[in-house]
Amino acid sequence: MRNRPILSREAPPVIRSGFPRAGSLSGTQKRREFIAGLLSLSLDTRQLMVPLLTDTVSSTSVDDNGRTITWDATIASRFITQGSGSFISFDGATNYGTSPDAANMSFGDGTLGEPFSIYQWLSLTADANVKAILARHDLTTGVTNLEWSFHLDASEKLVGQVFDDSEGTDVRVGRTFNTALAASTPMLVVMTYSGGATNGSVKLYVFDGTNVGQVDDTDAGNGAFVAMENKAGLTYIGAREAASGAATNFFNGALGAGGLVKGELDANQIQSLRHFGNAYYDLRV
Repeated sequence: MRNRPILSREAPPVIRSGFPRAGSLSGTQKRREFIAGLLSLSLDTRQLMVPLLTDTVSSTSVDDNGRTITWDATIASRFITQGSGSFISFDGATNYGTSPDAANMSFGDGTLGEPFSIYQWLSLTADANVKAILARHDLTTGVTNLEWSFHLDASEKLVGQVFDDSEGTDVRVGRTFNTALAASTPMLVVMTYSGGATNGSVKLYVFDGTNVGQVDDTDAGNGAFVAMENKAGLTYIGAREAASGAATNFFNGALGAGGLVKGELDANQIQSLRHFGNAYYDLRV
């Protein structure tokens, strides 16, 4: 059964009769259970953002790091209810968030890489532009800070890449799912990285009611990659940083919960993510 689409920030809440409503006492309890489930999957969650209806110009990650996520402007009018949870709408032009630089958001020392994984619930709006999901990808002229990027390309295809900034501004390993993702469809997407120096070190997963599992089928690397370095850039939600130092590659659509963990999530852990999200967001992916 296909999921009911998230249409726009003006769309009415998608809530089945009797389902715990986001922001209610029972909905708040469902949120706590959802967070507990996600944190239980990894002993080392580096950032976990789960939208909270009372957030405005900033949010606090619900992992032990308690990172401050600063939004471009208040998100108070941008919440879209889905099941017991909510998504935040992004306009593809100005909306994004950042969290401060921290050493444990990097996964390599220039010689050896460390495994990590990213997961995100989202619904996209097709616009023929690159759309960042989560990234440490700063192209500022003269002080590039390139580490990793999870994004959609201009053809709405999912891409996961890890960069070696010491070898040049575009040296990377990565993989792509060479099929456009469906617009206005709630889904779970996952990127994992094993710590290696080959394109196959990156894997992509999509759960959208049609795709169910690993989907990457095309290499997305370039140059002689050795290992990621620990750089000094911000972590962006829904954008990346351009050569000018300004935000670019804005996400267009809606983002729900998203996490960054140390370690390569395995197939069983990713299935658990899928089921936690289905129960919280009332999905069937």
